[in-house]
Amino acid sequence: MQEWQEEELLKGDSNGDLFPDRSITRAEFVTLVNRVFNYPFSSQRMFVDVPQHKWYAAEFAKAYEMGIVKGDDAGHMKPEQPIKRAEAAVILAGAFGLQPSADAYAGFADGKQIAAWAQAAVSALKESGYVKGRTGNVFAPEAFITRAESTVMINILWASC
Repeated sequence: MQEWQEEELLKGDSNGDLFPDRSITRAEFVTLVNRVFNYPFSSQRMFVDVPQHKWYAAEFAKAYEMGIVKGDDAGHMKPEQPIKRAEAAVILAGAFGLQPSADAYAGFADGKQIAAWAQAAVSALKESGYVKGRTGNVFAPEAFITRAESTVMINILWASC
């Protein structure tokens, strides 16, 4: 995380604190992915709950243009809410163009708890060796991903490119 901070991919608070064990918001997560890829293009589409004056509005516009976020059925992104591990997996699999090689089964002890919309993404990350899960071979799809977990997961994927 400190290396990412030095490279200005990750920013702490006004004191530089990174809070590795805190959950990361959807806006923060999307911003990290955008910074790693240095996405140059933005969409004109705006999400219902992403006001144009917010710091993250341009980040969601870039992520939408690159096809890594879609929002929910009502057009919401819930930018200031923590992102769940399954949601993060879908964004990362999309950003890195990963697809599972076989049936969408992640191989985790809690694999049946992974929502259908996230199974292929989690499986692709697991098959490729980018995600190992938590203690007890669980993915914990509904758990919020921490800032440290986010950085590690993105870094492992980015290093493989």
